[in-house]
Parts: sequence; C-alpha cells; structure tokens
Amino acid sequence: MAQDFWGRVKIANRRCIRHRRYWFTDVHARGKYPQHMLNYFERRGFELDITQDDLAALKQGCIDYISFSHYMSFATKATDNNPLLDYDESKSLVSNPYIQKSDWGLQIDPVACVIH
Repeated sequence: MAQDFWGRVKIANRRCIRHRRYWFTDVHARGKYPQHMLNYFERRGFELDITQDDLAALKQGCIDYISFSHYMSFATKATDNNPLLDYDESKSLVSNPYIQKSDWGLQIDPVACVIH
C-alpha cells in the first residue's frame, strides 16, 4: 500500500517538474502560454510584458517539429512550505545519489526520459 502511494507521489512530482521546466515547448508548438504557467507567474508576482499582437504572432508561428537531446537529470527536494512544488533551480536542485555523474559533474540517468 505504501509503495503505491509513493509511486503516485513520484509520478505527480515528475509531472509537476516537467510542467515547470519544459513549458516553453507549449508556447512554440501550441502557440500559447499554458495556463498552469500563467498561474505560476501570477503566484510569483511576474508581470509579462506581452501584447495582444504578441499573442497573435505566437498563435500564427507554431512549429511543426520538436527534437530534443536528453543528457542529464535533475532532482529537487521537497519542502513543507512549498506544496505546489514551485522550485528555484538555484536553491531546490539536489544531487541524486542513485545515479552516476559524468566527469563534468552532470548526472547521467539512462532511464530518466520516461513518459507517463
């Protein structure tokens, strides 16, 4: 039972991190900012300097193809005062003791690119 719970927590955490880290592809592929990021910007007090013409240009300029290269992983630490997992890379990223590091200190995770 506890394993099922922690499995669900792990999936939710990965999904949240993906939303925070890789949202920019939504802008390019869908032509708009995802609502969860607009909500995040509002919570953090960020004011976007964006016009209706800018939004129209984004909508018209969607890309046809996305490619990526996966070469390293990130891990974050949970804190009691951050239930929405709004993380700051300068403070929240931690080393994952379960994966290897390259000679340059990058964490190498051969199974990190999993889509749930």
